[in-house]
Amino acid sequence: MYATLICFLITSFIFTILGKTFINFFDKPEKYSIFDSFFIGLSFVGTILNFWSLFFPTNHYSLILLLLISLLILYKERKIYNIYFSSIKNKLINNRSILIITTILILLITLLFSVVTPQLYDTYLYHINAIQWNENYKIVPGLANLHDRFGFNSSVFVLSAGFSFNFIYEQYLFIINSLSFLLFFIWVLKNAIEINNIKSLLLLLFIYYFTNQYFLDISSPGTDLLPNIFISYLLINILLFREFIKRKWLVFLVLPMFCLTLKLSTLPIIILSLIVIFTNNENTFLKNIKKFVFLAILFILPWIVRNVFLSGYLLFPVASIDIFNFDWKVPLENVKLTKDWIYSWARIPFKDSKEVLAMNFSEWFKIWWEKLLLINKKLLILAVISPFVFLIYSLFKKNEKEKLIPIGVALIIMLLWFFTAPDIRFSFSVILFLALSPIALINFDKLKIFNKKYLIIVLSTYTIFLIYQKAITLFKQDYLIKNISEYYYLPTDITTIKEKRNIKYNTKKFNSEKNIINIFEPNPTHSQCFDKFPCSWYIDSNIRLRGEELGDGFLYIKE
Repeated sequence: MYATLICFLITSFIFTILGKTFINFFDKPEKYSIFDSFFIGLSFVGTILNFWSLFFPTNHYSLILLLLISLLILYKERKIYNIYFSSIKNKLINNRSILIITTILILLITLLFSVVTPQLYDTYLYHINAIQWNENYKIVPGLANLHDRFGFNSSVFVLSAGFSFNFIYEQYLFIINSLSFLLFFIWVLKNAIEINNIKSLLLLLFIYYFTNQYFLDISSPGTDLLPNIFISYLLINILLFREFIKRKWLVFLVLPMFCLTLKLSTLPIIILSLIVIFTNNENTFLKNIKKFVFLAILFILPWIVRNVFLSGYLLFPVASIDIFNFDWKVPLENVKLTKDWIYSWARIPFKDSKEVLAMNFSEWFKIWWEKLLLINKKLLILAVISPFVFLIYSLFKKNEKEKLIPIGVALIIMLLWFFTAPDIRFSFSVILFLALSPIALINFDKLKIFNKKYLIIVLSTYTIFLIYQKAITLFKQDYLIKNISEYYYLPTDITTIKEKRNIKYNTKKFNSEKNIINIFEPNPTHSQCFDKFPCSWYIDSNIRLRGEELGDGFLYIKE
């Protein structure tokens, strides 16, 4: 836990300093909270690492460079940051009996979640391998030929490689998701306590169900948690805080753009960035467009270039955008197979993709619906009803039409999710947001019970307790609480999972003119493969090396 906490502090420092520096360049920094700075900083650092990875491996050198730059900025602007951190300290002191205790409790809960071994199956299937490729090599042409999942190119993997702290502890610490969850959790509870009305209930319910869905993701470098945190942060801010999108316009330009690089299916969230162009009155319309284009190039272009190197496509697995003809390009039929697999698995897992995709809507929907958890069925029904509630409400409350913005964006994301890859984990935040958002329409002045501060504190405490119960139960699966030596310093190394699961490997030899390179394959194939490098869950006989080294990339030559 101690090592994880130290890594939290270092990473938070880098994200916050660089985030605030980025804000200073574009806007007035006093308008933005430390949470805004953190998430903008995370996005900015992720973009830097995407660019860095085109030329160098993403490892301890990139981390040290980012830390030195952050320290240099802190020293150069020490007067400004002294005032900045003093104001944060004063806010905590003024609310020490509530916020400090709440923050400590949330930190302890997050540490309990984060030190368990990664719980996601896909982490051992390809997440760790993707991180290892980023750590050991600059971008590798045609890597998606070796393993199609490498072509998905989530920025989570580049961030995880840059902040693995493997060079210090000689084991991986996956802190990006857990640290982001920590900040998001604190932000939700802070606002629930400060708002002190019926909207507090919305926030408390949201964080409870959100954690219930994603608690297994917190210790893993998975690709679902972080984009859902971003989407939740954006949509809740617009719904609950009037003028937020106009006042903190930079948040709504940066976060949606970077969110796209985390998960392609979040594309509709870019609508929020487009809205900024029309609603930001601080600049002319032309200036807003220029900023939008500049930031789009800054945050998205390095990721797109990575896509082209990894798979030969601008977006993977989108076969319809096919404009390049590099020798490392993934064959079109393989791209279509990957896309079909994503769509079919999300509808009905463990079934042949051709059979699933051949089903009409009523056939696959019936099977899909029956397999949903009861709570998710209820949330989906509420999510479908919610837009109609807001539409009717806006007819009677003309001044509340702005609330239709987050509802409309969430609805578009949900519809895209449902008709493409309706796995609940992909877009749970949107479903939950739509399901709970009508609570914000309740006239809390008439419900005086929610104006009592102590009731909100009691509800917040109860929410924390429920989430703690989830955390401690998961924690006990890996550790004995009495044996502090097991977890007080470092979490369990992921390599121990191999012995528990009895994973075995085959070795496939790849010959070049000068070298013989071994690549590992699990036995049986199409299973987990993580503590060997390089490794792929299945090695196609048509794959060839492009050059003499692994970093030269891979070709697909069909015989």
